[in-house]
Amino acid sequence: MSVRYQITRHERIGGSQGTTVTYRADIEDSAYSGSAEGKIATGIFFEWVYDQLDERDPFANPVQKSSFSINLRIESDTDLILLNDILDADEDRFKIHFYIDGVHKWSGKVLTDLIEYPEGPFPFTAKITAKDLSNL
Repeated sequence: MSVRYQITRHERIGGSQGTTVTYRADIEDSAYSGSAEGKIATGIFFEWVYDQLDERDPFANPVQKSSFSINLRIESDTDLILLNDILDADEDRFKIHFYIDGVHKWSGKVLTDLIEYPEGPFPFTAKITAKDLSNL
């Protein structure tokens, strides 16, 4: 397992006297052997969506599928290489791992057909989506 990109965002919850929460998303590349490229996110960099259980009948559909999307700011050819590698890769090559204050919260495989980004000059934002249990 080699983390290729590590995106971090620090957010203060509860005003100036509140506590700081650290969100981190790692993009793992099973074919990568270098050190992780660090990115600091300044806006909302992720979206986490999951199925809700029916409160009246929680066992009717007990498996909760979910997806996790990263909004990654692409600023250079180096960043663009990551997108091209994801698009050309097998679906088992890239994974996203999500952490809150260092505690692992979610993992899933990046789905190459769900990559979204505009054609045009730098900088731009690319949306990279991963899913768990996507075949269910």
